[in-house]
Amino acid sequence: MKKHTTYGCEILEKFKFEEDSEFYNYCYNICRWHHEKSDGKGYPDGLVEKDIPIYAQAVAIADCFDALVSKRVYKSSVSCQESFDMIQNGECGQFGETILDCFSKAKDDMFAVVDKSAKAGGY
Repeated sequence: MKKHTTYGCEILEKFKFEEDSEFYNYCYNICRWHHEKSDGKGYPDGLVEKDIPIYAQAVAIADCFDALVSKRVYKSSVSCQESFDMIQNGECGQFGETILDCFSKAKDDMFAVVDKSAKAGGY
């Protein structure tokens, strides 16, 4: 499972059209570093907060929230508020202060997306 970040990057390499494409670099960095944690205990490279691009941190926190609020065959869903609290309290790994602040500001929007999706048959 922890290899999906680097496998994704290998796949992206096959689609690279321009060596210095800004879009490609965003995609590559998100793919590679969306499981890094601010304390350096993430993967695949053990980066610390200041070294993890903010856009990779944004994808990471959204991915974590989605995983918590979504029912899976191996787990039940967790409420939006409980998921939010778990992330804010560091129960899902360490997220940096900046991204936690942004997540807090986006809380109502995140909850609304889950609510809308649930009403449409998702989550």
